[in-house]
Parts: sequence; C-alpha cells; structure tokens
Amino acid sequence: MNEIINKLAEYEKLFVNPSADNAENLNQLFSDSFMEAGSSGKIYNKEQTLNTLKSGDMPQTDLSEFSLLNLEGDTYLLRYKAARFAGGTTTLSYRSSIWQYKNGKWQILFHQGTKIE
Repeated sequence: MNEIINKLAEYEKLFVNPSADNAENLNQLFSDSFMEAGSSGKIYNKEQTLNTLKSGDMPQTDLSEFSLLNLEGDTYLLRYKAARFAGGTTTLSYRSSIWQYKNGKWQILFHQGTKIE
C-alpha cells in the first residue's frame, strides 16, 4: 500500500507544479471522463483542468498528510491536505482524488477540494 500512496502522491504533486516537460504525462494521467469539484464550488472537466495546469499560472502549493483508502479492486481514494500560497495569504484545503489502475496505468477519475475555514 505504501508503494501505491507514494506513486499517487507523486502524481498529485505534478498537478500543483506542472511544467511544459510533463504536459503529455498530465494528459495521460486524466481519465477522459474526469471531473473536478473545485474548492471554489465550480465543476471542471478534463479539458478545462488540463488547460489550467498547462497555463503555468499556478500558485505555490504544498501537499501533506496523505492517506489512502481502497474502494474496490484497483480503485483508490487518495486524501491529503493542501496549502496554497498566493498574494501573501495561505489557503488550506482538504483534497480527495479517486484513482484507478487500469490497463497498466494509473488515471485520476475525480478530484475535489474543500476549503478549511
């Protein structure tokens, strides 16, 4: 289980620190049916999320407190805490992602962020 949590945490860190070098990897990590419920309350699909990541306009974000729950078979819920630093303020949120290992690769199916007030 530690190997899985480490791999998925590595992928999540790619999302908060994207670069032109990993643009194709990012595309392959997202399921075509991917959906995100952002901490803003907005809903995003794969294309919208990838466009945001590829824009490079991402504030510094640190991820911590990873935990993993096996939902069924090769499908997992990854939970963690995010600290986003922008404009001199820090925004904390809990994050949850559903990942599935299928056909020899990991893909994210769903992601949700919930602000910590």
